[in-house]
Amino acid sequence: MKTLFLLVFFGFVLTSHSQILSTNLDGGPVTTSTGMGGKVNAKSSLHRTWIVINDPACPIQISGTGIQTRYEAGNFNFVAAGSFNPSADTSAFEIRYVLYDLFGNHMITLSDMEVADWKSGKATALNGLWPASHDDAVNLLTVVTFVGRARTQDGKIWRCDPEAIKQRLGESNLENYSVLSPSPAAKQ
Repeated sequence: MKTLFLLVFFGFVLTSHSQILSTNLDGGPVTTSTGMGGKVNAKSSLHRTWIVINDPACPIQISGTGIQTRYEAGNFNFVAAGSFNPSADTSAFEIRYVLYDLFGNHMITLSDMEVADWKSGKATALNGLWPASHDDAVNLLTVVTFVGRARTQDGKIWRCDPEAIKQRLGESNLENYSVLSPSPAAKQ
């Protein structure tokens, strides 16, 4: 009986890793308009890559998500793009954005914690905003986005599988990092 339990348990763990889905998206050009005709990376043809990771077991699914850079009122910012769709009535969630530079080195991990009531099946736009620097706007190339945690309205708490996320990052030739150590939360 103990052997059967272990086989079922390890079979579930292995299956849960393979169920994580990742999608690569074009995050747009690496240029950032600075107003009055100026642009950061004006002579570059590079486009940012957004890697969106979803776990079907998570009560929040994300789509078209990534980070853009924007210049406003003399400041650069990281701005969240995309949307989320709850598969269960949800009270809170955290989305993590792992930013990589032009050479695949980890820059920063941003965290967007949202607390409100969302009904199942209703897609909603993301709206995180974080301060950035000129160098951040120049260097940002790849963004990996995933849900770190979620709380359903019935009190269940879901957490991402850090090892599965790290495995996906390894497949993308990106520097390893700790998925459990996000940087400051978004400004609302």
